[in-house]
Amino acid sequence: MRDLNPIGRAAKISTVIYGVVNVIYAAVLLWYNSVYRTYLNDPNADQTALLRADDVLLGLGIFFLIAFIGCFSVNGRWIYLASKNAAIASPAPDRVSPGWAVGWYFVPIMNLFKPFTAMKEIWEGSVGLNRTPGSSIPGWLTVWWLLWIVLNIADSAASNIGTDPFSTPEDYINGNRLTAVIALLWLIPIYLFWRIIDEVTAAQTSASDVFA
Repeated sequence: MRDLNPIGRAAKISTVIYGVVNVIYAAVLLWYNSVYRTYLNDPNADQTALLRADDVLLGLGIFFLIAFIGCFSVNGRWIYLASKNAAIASPAPDRVSPGWAVGWYFVPIMNLFKPFTAMKEIWEGSVGLNRTPGSSIPGWLTVWWLLWIVLNIADSAASNIGTDPFSTPEDYINGNRLTAVIALLWLIPIYLFWRIIDEVTAAQTSASDVFA
């Protein structure tokens, strides 16, 4: 079995960083709303502050995208190796392959359930080996996946608020406010995924002594 500790540490660190970026993103959105509302309430206000706020928001959006890609790359590598190790510890002909454990995240419709199937197999092939046979996965693992789906849908919906030609400035402010709330709610599945990484990595480290 492949030693999961190095990539596990990197995945936990990248997950924490992504959580911090979400908090910063939420704070900046609320700050931007304050600057924007000040400008709306004073037609004679200097546009400089608003233009600077626009630049900050744009720069943070780019940074957020880079952080997301970096986090997914590291965590995708962790998922791949964890799935590969779990297949050694608990082989089955119909299990999701390590490549597809990552690949299913990019396939529409299938990405609603296949990645969770792969994660359950990873859990059962590592942490589950140390538990009573037939015991179910913990409830918080299901909560993690349900929040992943719901918050992705909510993100998509919130990003469209205030952007159509018939929207008002207040719609745009409300859209930013909702996006900020969603960004903070993402901390829950982010923490739960950190916990998955931690527990699976620890379990596979113990199992590696057996399969070495």
